[in-house]
Amino acid sequence: MRYRKYRAPRGVFEDTPLYSLYRLYEWIMVDHTINMRNELEMFWWNRWPVSSIPDPGEQADSERYAVLACIPALLIESFNDRIEKGLRREEPHSILSLEEHLQLAATPKNLEREPAWTEDVPPLETTLYIPHSQPGRTSQLTTFDDPEASSAFRKKNILAMEPHIHFI
Repeated sequence: MRYRKYRAPRGVFEDTPLYSLYRLYEWIMVDHTINMRNELEMFWWNRWPVSSIPDPGEQADSERYAVLACIPALLIESFNDRIEKGLRREEPHSILSLEEHLQLAATPKNLEREPAWTEDVPPLETTLYIPHSQPGRTSQLTTFDDPEASSAFRKKNILAMEPHIHFI
């Protein structure tokens, strides 16, 4: 994946929220934090509403569909945290004058929402374990009670480490 030449299928010249969702899925599954964070950042700056991610239609693969349905919740948690801290996705760029910053801070907060299809994806019947390689942690997660277990994934009966989604 790291050596992929294209961010979208060959011959497609425009990126979309769905392509980004699948890239996030891939980076989460292979536990590559830096590329997952980079993809998260690109989604932020593309300014696609999280609610605009279309249903990927992966009903035939219930495990992949459940993981894909958890990712928008991660985006919302990360993005809404930034918005609450005063950042806006509608900013023209990240470096603003004091006047520009104050003007944007006075605008209403436009918090992100999950796409409706994610609620229709049922939890998995059998717990899916997504392995991780966190520095300093020698064992894998074994229970949802672990404080490092992701609450977004827990909703779909997936035991995964909380991804590193909070950064500015």
